[in-house]
Amino acid sequence: MEHGTRVRPAAHSTWAWAGWAAWRGGRGGYNEGMTTTHADTAVAGGRVTLQTLREKKKRREPIAMLTAYDYPTAKILGRAGVDLILVGDSAATTVLGAESTVAATLEFMLTITGAVRRGAPEVFLMADMPFGSYPDVPAAEAKRIVETAVAMAKAGALMILLEAVPDEVTAEVQREVAGLGDIVVLGCGAGASADGHVVVVNDMLGYGERVPRFVEKYGDVPAAVEAAARRYVAAVRGREYPAARHGYRMKAE
Repeated sequence: MEHGTRVRPAAHSTWAWAGWAAWRGGRGGYNEGMTTTHADTAVAGGRVTLQTLREKKKRREPIAMLTAYDYPTAKILGRAGVDLILVGDSAATTVLGAESTVAATLEFMLTITGAVRRGAPEVFLMADMPFGSYPDVPAAEAKRIVETAVAMAKAGALMILLEAVPDEVTAEVQREVAGLGDIVVLGCGAGASADGHVVVVNDMLGYGERVPRFVEKYGDVPAAVEAAARRYVAAVRGREYPAARHGYRMKAE
């Protein structure tokens, strides 16, 4: 995994972070450090690579990105055609039910990132480093966010993710990093100026009770799961399940 410095806002701030971490399947291991190294994009086959994303940026084709934390979800997203999957530390709250992302340890992030890679081997992955991996830098204003993005680009970052910032900030980041290489700027509630967009898949599927304003609900999976569970409970209590067709028979000796 190559990774860059990560910037988190002060507690409860509406400003979010800019950072990236990319997991390349089949490479194994991590390149530790505070600055990034350039990824090898010569990946054979139909796999989405960094070069794929850069070409989309040049053609002004929006990049579709979602979060995933497990093998089956990643497999579905891969079939759906997403370009990028973010293995976010939001798994701590959406999967583990923790009150904050602090519960997402490095070991936990490694485990779920491996699961996602197995589920979506052709999709480019980004993975969060756990909270506290790098020094926190308060981002109380747009200028600081732009300056941080530029510093990351100069340090060798290949991708930048902005979260919950006005589109004007994203547009300024795009202008400032334009001459520093083919930097892909992604947004999570960061406006249309981003090269691609990501939301937490659980929020998009209707799991979240309180979701950010930038999230659009595209499905109601909890309702479908609850309905199926209710049918199962009713079948068990009504002695309709298990039926004879669900059982195994002993072989004659």
